[in-house]
Amino acid sequence: MMKDHEHYMSIALQLARECVAEDEVPIGCIIVDAGGVVIGRGRNRRERNLSALAHAEINATKEA
Repeated sequence: MMKDHEHYMSIALQLARECVAEDEVPIGCIIVDAGGVVIGRGRNRRERNLSALAHAEINATKEA
């Protein structure tokens, strides 16, 4: 069953909050499959990893 958008947004916001503790730009990203299952989660880790490729969206895509 598909969950509502507020549920998904709350997950992404929690990931963004985790960024603040690491002095990252607070961006969280999730990827959801057609059935409503979260299959990828990511948050910015650019500063921590010293990598321009460590964006939340890329991290979520890798996990998915």
